[in-house]
Amino acid sequence: TLSPSSAASDVYKRQVFRDSHSLELFDGLNNVRLAPDVVFLLRPQLSLTSNQQKKIAVISVISVADKMIHKNTKDIQVKYVNKMVDIITMLTLKDYQVILFGFSTPENDIKEAEIIFKKLPEETKNMTSVKAHDDINKSLNILKSADILISSRFHSMILGWVLGIPQYVISYGDKTTDVINDLFPEQFSVSVEEFSDTDTQTMLQRFNTLPKGHLSLLTDQADKQFEFVDNYYAELI
Repeated sequence: TLSPSSAASDVYKRQVFRDSHSLELFDGLNNVRLAPDVVFLLRPQLSLTSNQQKKIAVISVISVADKMIHKNTKDIQVKYVNKMVDIITMLTLKDYQVILFGFSTPENDIKEAEIIFKKLPEETKNMTSVKAHDDINKSLNILKSADILISSRFHSMILGWVLGIPQYVISYGDKTTDVINDLFPEQFSVSVEEFSDTDTQTMLQRFNTLPKGHLSLLTDQADKQFEFVDNYYAELI
């Protein structure tokens, strides 16, 4: 039996990665593992019936300047905002109520959402709202209300899969792209750099999500995120 201090020191030297690319950087080490994101372990209550009268599209927004290190970041951010305006306008013409949702106020998601909102035509503003994450249950309810989801945030994508919401992903970096390639390569997605070049009509016809059987498998595998911690406690007994 290990002492608590030596066991704790040992577990801190171990790492579980969410994508195979990161794992490959430490190839050959026996203290690293691969497992899907811990959010796959979330088991939200899903409503069997809905009284929604309107179709709802939730868009998770990011501040490109806060998430990217790129020589053309300002240009990409301007194009991101303008493309979002185009998409939201098209969605409202298809009778969607649109929710611009910010996961992170410190990383200026809400500021970006408000910039997008201000650029919308007046008739589009009437069918659009801006909401911020401040409570996990409220945020989950917002996402669960969605008929479709456009995910700029990594964990918006993961939650979209967990909740079974048809979605389109805008990847701001390798983290998102690598997880898509590992877990669900069929996911419709585009890099934020190429987002503005995407045809809006085509994009709005390309929403998908994880099959339920695949989701169940990933949920089981996500338990491995705690493998080292479980072993740590087992060694204390």
